[in-house]
Amino acid sequence: MAIWNAPNDEPDHASRACRAAAAIRDAMHAIPPLAPQHDAVRVRIGINSGTALVGNIGSAERLSYTAIGDTVNLASRLVGVAKDKGVEIVLSGETWERADRRLDARSLGETVVRGKSQPVPIFTLDRKSSPI
Repeated sequence: MAIWNAPNDEPDHASRACRAAAAIRDAMHAIPPLAPQHDAVRVRIGINSGTALVGNIGSAERLSYTAIGDTVNLASRLVGVAKDKGVEIVLSGETWERADRRLDARSLGETVVRGKSQPVPIFTLDRKSSPI
């Protein structure tokens, strides 16, 4: 998991997250398959923007700097949506609303995810996408 906009305010956090996802995807495509019969290494990334509890969370024995909450849960669910839709990156409508329009995103419509009563608008970043 990667976190933007914490602990410091980053007005362009959605675009940064999208560009990082595109860079990770492109780096994975650059890795050749281990053998001809194997597929290339692929990645699935879910990106969501919103409010989360961010900080050192845990016990006296072990603390982790992390984020928790509905925003994080939806990002995690979008990873599964990416697999179902046959794409590598899925971003929520909330992230797309905040992102740089120079990113080459394509709508995937809406999807219902576990834990949400209403469909969520989703987008993907195409490979030709995204000035990094």
